[in-house]
Amino acid sequence: MKYCLFFFVAFAMLASQLLAQDSLPAATQAKVDQLFSHVSPAGPGYVIGVIQNGEWVLQQAYGRGNLEYDLALHSESVFNVASLSKQFTAAAIALLILDGKLSLEDKIGDHLPDLPPHTRSIRVKHLVYMTSGLPEYYQLPRANGSDWSSLHYFSIDTTIAAVMNQGQLNFKPGTRWSYSNIDYQVLTAIVEAVSGQRFATFVRERLFAPLGMQHSLVNDDLFEVIPNRVLGYNPRTPDNIDWLYESGYLKHRDTTGYVQIQRHSPHYGGSGVYTSLADLKKWFDNFETRTFGGDAFYALMHHRMKFKHDKQNDAFGLVFGDFIG
Repeated sequence: MKYCLFFFVAFAMLASQLLAQDSLPAATQAKVDQLFSHVSPAGPGYVIGVIQNGEWVLQQAYGRGNLEYDLALHSESVFNVASLSKQFTAAAIALLILDGKLSLEDKIGDHLPDLPPHTRSIRVKHLVYMTSGLPEYYQLPRANGSDWSSLHYFSIDTTIAAVMNQGQLNFKPGTRWSYSNIDYQVLTAIVEAVSGQRFATFVRERLFAPLGMQHSLVNDDLFEVIPNRVLGYNPRTPDNIDWLYESGYLKHRDTTGYVQIQRHSPHYGGSGVYTSLADLKKWFDNFETRTFGGDAFYALMHHRMKFKHDKQNDAFGLVFGDFIG
């Protein structure tokens, strides 16, 4: 018996709203409700789902997706899923490998010939498995002197340029593992170079559309209209607002209510995917049915490689592990 539980957060809520007639036992339903009982009925909230053997046993919304317009959450509310985007970036690479247009052993300079000499030893596999040695962009100074806060606009062109112009790697590719956004941003540049398409277009046409994920997209356009978009919020605690006040973004240190999280920098690859509860189930379902991509796509998405370091549980934007057995 297989279960899958996932939830999206507008922030950690109208009272609990059942999105569909489901079959979770009443006692279990009560336990779920208890988990979310701390959330304000009028505040930002969650959409959650539980799947058993490929079928919904629970779809539920707690709270609001937009406080300004008092909009309820539902199964097609579209959330920014941040670093969960990496599995979709890796899936784009997997599709090109299966097309015969790319190999994990390719040097990245084979596809991005303008990269500097110090990156010539990096291969596609080093990016996929986060063992390239490229420094994270936010650890480096920006050319314009500002910081890497999303409040100061930047794109992946900005981040890649900052990393490549740095002139050296943090370590020899394959010798260490380091969680990396820049590795996945460079992967998007490779997808564009190999496919000849905008990355967002490639993912929409080759991945989301065939899977029927109609409410999913890669947000590479700051001014894009995203239907059913959920806004993010943080409570106005000192930890969340002191830096905004000290940086001059806030005139007053007001600690009541919420700070609305706005996306001012449309970087993607390591992040940038917007999707819904209903769409994410389609993605999960395909790992069971293998209808899209067949066994070859499934095997590649779950493929692990051995490098000269101890971490061996990474796959294509996915990580193998145990949770309560």
